[in-house]
Amino acid sequence: MCESSTKSALKEFIEISNTLGSDPALVQGGGGNTSVKCEDGRMYVKASGVALKDLGTEKGYRVVDLNMCMEVLFDKALSELTPAELESEIAVRLEKCCTDGTYGRPSVETNLHALLGRCVAHTHPAALNAILCAEDADELLAELYGDMNPPYLLLDYVDFGYPLAMQMKRSIETYRKKHDALPAVTFLKNHGLFVSGADSESVLSTTQKLVERAQEFLEEKKQ
Repeated sequence: MCESSTKSALKEFIEISNTLGSDPALVQGGGGNTSVKCEDGRMYVKASGVALKDLGTEKGYRVVDLNMCMEVLFDKALSELTPAELESEIAVRLEKCCTDGTYGRPSVETNLHALLGRCVAHTHPAALNAILCAEDADELLAELYGDMNPPYLLLDYVDFGYPLAMQMKRSIETYRKKHDALPAVTFLKNHGLFVSGADSESVLSTTQKLVERAQEFLEEKKQ
């Protein structure tokens, strides 16, 4: 587990997880996942199969080594595996990244979380997904969120887990060259939302504002 100097990281991690997990409109489908990075190079990340609202100080998460998580994304040998072999190998690799002795597998999106900012929240907001699943999603997002600074990152749909992490890795490399920053908001077509920031407050606030704007838009369309 992370050292005492990073106990605040666990507190923020639980706050983000429980706050988002308590709102059914945000955690449709697989329920989403969360993470908070520690000062010592490790990261709290939600464990698979645990609801965000049930995560607590003693359960529902794993602590992983960030460098080891990143190394997985730079291992070219993984690209030669079949989908079944890859899924099995990634599960083994993620387990090896764990530095704690608690129960459960790290979220399948752990490698992706390692790429983003200090605090990360991945949700599946019903209102926002109505837009992300639309044929004209690109235009709608530009209309609703085109004034963001730095701008959002938009990704086409790929399978979750390692394929999504690799797509995010490539997209972030391009994004950073252009904007000299990590994306704070990433929209995933036909999937959901990633928000990252320096602290729990910014992540929760940004998620709320994005979803509220989507809800307002849908309500306007009903009139």
